[in-house]
Amino acid sequence: MTPRRQLLSAVAAGFVLPVALYYSLRAAGADPVIALLIGGVPALIRTVWTVVRTRTVDKVSLFTLSLLVAGAATSLITGSPRWLLARGGIYTGVIGLWLLWSLRGRTIAFEGILTFQRTPEAVEAWESNWRESPEFRHVMRAVTVIWGIGFLLEAVIRVLLAYTLPVDVVPAVTAAQFIVLLLLMLLTAPRYGRRHMTRRGLTTGPDGIRVIAGNGRPS
Repeated sequence: MTPRRQLLSAVAAGFVLPVALYYSLRAAGADPVIALLIGGVPALIRTVWTVVRTRTVDKVSLFTLSLLVAGAATSLITGSPRWLLARGGIYTGVIGLWLLWSLRGRTIAFEGILTFQRTPEAVEAWESNWRESPEFRHVMRAVTVIWGIGFLLEAVIRVLLAYTLPVDVVPAVTAAQFIVLLLLMLLTAPRYGRRHMTRRGLTTGPDGIRVIAGNGRPS
């Protein structure tokens, strides 16, 4: 599966299908809590399917599974629809903090990019970039900061919306605002990386930054 298809699959499972399921179930007379819980099933199925298909449990998949299971258990205990709506903000807030915490070593943004590489050669190219190029590591850390701050901003907005808007309005609004913010981050981070490398006379390719020697020159 291409990176674009993986992204579209993630958006569909995490936002489009949950919203569609929620409003379909509400139209059928389901309780908001039940509708929200069932709406989380597509994301769970996709994560499990990814683990089974790849036969590996990476950090991102493990984190996603942990959040889904813990969120469902907490929701059953509280029974609050607004908590269910706000919990997504808690998740994205934790992800934002986790991204920023990863700046101490190999960043989560870099690890995430590796999972989208389709060949061993592509993985090795990105690994070489990280090992050999300070400029590449700077770009990866800058991308991580952009995504970390973006997720923290999304968390604040989502929680505010969950506790201020009518319950049945929140799923559509929060899904829309997340997709808009996601698109902004997807546009901003790569653009920054390309501009940063270009200003230093280094080259980039359509699939990312090419292997760069330790002295800063492209190899």
